[in-house]
Amino acid sequence: MGAQYLQGEGNNQVFDICNQLGCLVDDQNKSELAESISDVCNQIVDNTGQENYSSSLDYFKSKQVYERVNEIVQDANLCQAVIDWLIKGEMDNNGASSLSDVSLGSYHEFEDSEGNDERQLGQQGFRSFIEYLRSSISEHKIQLNCEVTKVMSEWYKNRFICGAYSYHSVRSSREDHELLQKPYIPGKLPRILFAGEAIHTRFFFTIHGAFESGIHEAQQILSIFEDNQ
Repeated sequence: MGAQYLQGEGNNQVFDICNQLGCLVDDQNKSELAESISDVCNQIVDNTGQENYSSSLDYFKSKQVYERVNEIVQDANLCQAVIDWLIKGEMDNNGASSLSDVSLGSYHEFEDSEGNDERQLGQQGFRSFIEYLRSSISEHKIQLNCEVTKVMSEWYKNRFICGAYSYHSVRSSREDHELLQKPYIPGKLPRILFAGEAIHTRFFFTIHGAFESGIHEAQQILSIFEDNQ
């Protein structure tokens, strides 16, 4: 779990656990300018009313975004630099080589959690959270820290991943999202079930979306075992 912050506080099980464990810290590096610009961009996206997947985040290059950002910085050169920074950040977050491939319409399906939209984790990151989850697993049922083989992941170099969360392409659709959630059923019983932030319909590209998705699929597996005993 590579993320160093949680998105939102309300209706967020990961936040609830991390908050109880005391592994959240106040972000001392927040910039009021960055927050203001981020708020403006979020408002613009919310007000576009474009729910079509074919519309893209290239919208951030539009005259409307430039004018709104310039109202804050009041400097043409700085305004363009800020927009370039914003675009680069969105490309990095989405693992996309171009914002023209990232669907703007899909952003309307994302559900924001109440509270601070970025809660930072301490230096230990998610270690306390992982230890909490591990404590609920009986050691005789699963061997932890038992290395079978060593694999070095370079997923940031993978052209299909780029080291970031998933994003919805302008070439995708809601039906594609629903297909990702379906298990592999070669016979009468599901053999492979899929979980992860990309599967969640409301909290995609978030840690708590991945967490909720994992719990849901685990419950599905338990139901399958109970129904076929």
